[in-house]
Amino acid sequence: MKIRYRVELDDIVAFNQFVVDTSKEMRRQRRSWLIAIFAIYVTIGCLQAMFRHSFAPILYWLLFSAVFTAWYYRASRRVNRKRIKRLYSEGKNKGDLCEHELELLPDGICERTSVGEQKATFAGIERIVTNDTHAFIFIGSLLAHVIPRSKIAEGDLDALIAALREAVES
Repeated sequence: MKIRYRVELDDIVAFNQFVVDTSKEMRRQRRSWLIAIFAIYVTIGCLQAMFRHSFAPILYWLLFSAVFTAWYYRASRRVNRKRIKRLYSEGKNKGDLCEHELELLPDGICERTSVGEQKATFAGIERIVTNDTHAFIFIGSLLAHVIPRSKIAEGDLDALIAALREAVES
């Protein structure tokens, strides 16, 4: 069983964004930064309140930190996408941004492109994740076969994923 599909830069960006959004470590780091920034702003408000003998600066800095936190959360996703695009624009990425063929073998999977092929046994597949737009076959915590649903030229992705999950679990 095999499928043919094309991977473009937006698909690589979607994969990286998925990893950032679902990584426990990335969420922990983002939460730590936001807590630190919040604490700094509240401290500024408390110091101003002490010198002015008023609670108004605390309320102002609490409101400011809440608005900043919401803005930062939304902006960080956009900035992350731009960074990923810039990183990929540094190279030719002939083996990434091209036509791919993924074949299910008796002992694993084989992905072929115009510049090479990569094989992984079922034991080397860490997890398989699907959503409305993509399927990701992880062979490492930051490495996966990225399959965009909208760019499949040949084959049945859902059937391949079902067979692959069954083979990996057994």
